[in-house]
Amino acid sequence: MILVAATAAILRNIITTRRANQDIIFGSVAVYLLFGMFWALAFELLNEIMPGTVIPSVGEIMTAQERAELFPEFTYFSFITLTSVGYGDLAPISAQARALAMVEGMFGQLYTAILIAKLVGVQVTQE
Repeated sequence: MILVAATAAILRNIITTRRANQDIIFGSVAVYLLFGMFWALAFELLNEIMPGTVIPSVGEIMTAQERAELFPEFTYFSFITLTSVGYGDLAPISAQARALAMVEGMFGQLYTAILIAKLVGVQVTQE
């Protein structure tokens, strides 16, 4: 919960800023990375509810330790989707996982485009 609050506070600061400086840039990167982690958690939660929806080999019954060891896979999948690289080695299997991946991919593109537009606009008004 604290990560959600911290991310929201940083994002609010970025959105309302009237000066582009190093802190805003680093904050923007931090928010992007935090969103990647949130998406990884969303894929992990979806996989808990519907095993095998993202990583096909995880449909079998697993121990808590084995499930915990999958988080790096979900993190990898999340960042590959967020950046729209999509190597294809992991793929969403279910309709729910595909929808989640689609929203994450769109979010990654829109966040970057809107952030750059915002920072350029702030920079222009500073000069």
